[in-house]
Amino acid sequence: MQLNPLAVIVFGSATVLFLLGWSGLRRRNARGATAFCVLMLACAVYSFGYAFELTVTTLPAMMFWLRVEYLGVPFIPALYVVFAIQHVGADKWLTRPVYGFLFLIPLLTFLLFQTNEYHHLYYRTGWINDSGPLPLHSFTPGSLYWVQMVYISACFFFANTLFLRMRLRVPEPYRKQADVMLVSSVVPWAANIVYLAGYSPWGIDLHPLAFTFSGIGFAWGVFRHRLLDLVPVARATVFEGMRDGVIVLDNRGRIADMNPVAARFLGATEEAIGQPASEVPALGLEHTGRILAGTEGRLEFMGGSPECPLWLEMDISTLKDRRGLESGRLIVMRDITERKHAETERLEMERRLLHAQKLESLGLLAGGIAHDFNNLLMVILGNLELARMSIPARSPAHSNITDAAAGAHRAAELTRQMLAYSGKGIFLKDALDLNQLVRDMGSLLKVSISKSASLELRLAPELPLIMADSGQMQQIVMNVIINASEALGEEGGVITVTTAAREYDEKGLLRSYLEEKPPAGRFVSLEISDGGCGMDEETRRLLFDPFFSTKSVGRGLGLSAVLGIVRGHDGAIMVDSAPGRGTKVTLLFRVHEEKPVQPEPRAPAVFPSMEGDPALSSGTVLVVDDEDMVREVCEAILRHFGFKVLTAAGGEEALDVFRANRGEIRCVILDLTMPMMDGPTVFGHILAVQPEMPVILASGYSLAEVSRRYGDRGFAGFIQKPYSTQHLYDELRKVLAN
Repeated sequence: MQLNPLAVIVFGSATVLFLLGWSGLRRRNARGATAFCVLMLACAVYSFGYAFELTVTTLPAMMFWLRVEYLGVPFIPALYVVFAIQHVGADKWLTRPVYGFLFLIPLLTFLLFQTNEYHHLYYRTGWINDSGPLPLHSFTPGSLYWVQMVYISACFFFANTLFLRMRLRVPEPYRKQADVMLVSSVVPWAANIVYLAGYSPWGIDLHPLAFTFSGIGFAWGVFRHRLLDLVPVARATVFEGMRDGVIVLDNRGRIADMNPVAARFLGATEEAIGQPASEVPALGLEHTGRILAGTEGRLEFMGGSPECPLWLEMDISTLKDRRGLESGRLIVMRDITERKHAETERLEMERRLLHAQKLESLGLLAGGIAHDFNNLLMVILGNLELARMSIPARSPAHSNITDAAAGAHRAAELTRQMLAYSGKGIFLKDALDLNQLVRDMGSLLKVSISKSASLELRLAPELPLIMADSGQMQQIVMNVIINASEALGEEGGVITVTTAAREYDEKGLLRSYLEEKPPAGRFVSLEISDGGCGMDEETRRLLFDPFFSTKSVGRGLGLSAVLGIVRGHDGAIMVDSAPGRGTKVTLLFRVHEEKPVQPEPRAPAVFPSMEGDPALSSGTVLVVDDEDMVREVCEAILRHFGFKVLTAAGGEEALDVFRANRGEIRCVILDLTMPMMDGPTVFGHILAVQPEMPVILASGYSLAEVSRRYGDRGFAGFIQKPYSTQHLYDELRKVLAN
């Protein structure tokens, strides 16, 4: 063993590396300290082995110390990558598969080097090189040696890329420390390139000295400035682009980072980064004290400038590392100036929302009332028909009964409007006079809007017809006018309904809220305007959202249904509104060019009869309805037609009667809405027993609504309550004839 100056230097490097590793072990709570510790110890083993190699002069002794060196050499590149990944805060990359991939080649290198004399894959031959001042070990590389060199270069390149990427993203006050970390990471790679290129003096291995330089630089960054306690934020994609102000404090109370929004909120500049938070006056001594004291939660304070004051909301939370230790504080600031101004209107908004919910409940109530009212009208109309049948045609009472029947029919029309209000009145399209529809709804509209609001009609003379569902049109007018009434509030005002016919080109129709724009042409327009509070752009954008009604100020009620109805009529809908300037909703429907057919005068109604048509008037009809008076009237009419009649007051009773008499029953008239077992359930059981049995459904809802719900069940006929004797007669003839 011959001690020489180079061996002494390498011994010193090994000692420094060992002390750095031991220091990292003592401070292993710092981010990346564990990987740093293991890396330094591996480098220390390498350096100690190389130092002893430099003191021996025989080939066997050199090979012994080479084997000691290779207890650490193969693993240094992988540990280098792990340290770099932890340093930049990308710990999520370090999964078990990644660890396995990183350490696969090092493990193979370790095993194959220790057993090289059996296969010579790492080096083929070895000898002592005496050309320099010291005897050094030289060898002829094998194939695995070059695999290891490529692996080392790839690891150094990847690690240096991570350090460079971090350096470009850290705030200015930390860039000097980041420069040290970057330079420290480049030195071992440079030493490796010099060694492989053959430029190292006399073939001396420079890696131990390079690792010592890097270790000192890394330790300075890790433990002196604690750069790893706070991982830099991805500023380009998140931090700089956030609409909220963000301030990051390290665990010493210094401002580690601050985005431009936070600087604007506080009237500060980037020079504040690196300063203690207590030295930033804009935060205020009280708030700074609460932040530094570890208080978490939400604070509100005034910021901005005297010319443009801002209400700010500040959320304070603790930043913790992966071990759960506190590493800093995160402050998120939001501009809540508009919210503060809006709070003064909150109570009014809540009141309007409650009123809107009452209106929605009223719609459901209207549907239920209309159903019960239809049953009563059925009884009235049926008995009037029976009474008219039993008196002479010239009797003075005949005209009275006719007038009473006409009044009942007008009442039935009112129930249809109530169903339209509830959203259940879906009708078939026909030529429609929009002016007449609005006039007919006038009384219902006036009682539906606020008492402080008034209704003004501006209906264009000789308005063209449109092809539309009268029930759906009623629902549109009702919903939009009620929303206009809500917009007026307690102050009241005028709701104006205007109709007109005009040409619209494609450019004008682009304003429609519907994605499907109708082609240019002539349209009938229905404009409903108010002088209420109006809407901002965001509210207009969400106006027809089906879930917006419960969050707005009573203007979302039913408007999603309005949009669907207009779409179903190939129309367009436009909204003009601004805060404080009211709202105008314009609905467009294409003009129907055909002229309406004028109905011919009809002779006085004659009570129909099936007498003389035995094929149709014979047999038994089962009537199922939970209303006693409805059953009795229907039974009397059917007996007049010549049928035998069986009745049932509920679903269970109907099935019992049907099973007992199904050989006699030719037809079933079934009410859809009944307690306990409802009509659709009874319908299903009847078809299960006798699939070919004709069933006529009876309901206060329209044929379109019933077909939408139960059309796939194959019912034979339908009568809408309150139905007339003629309607029942026509439906029975159609069903039994088939």
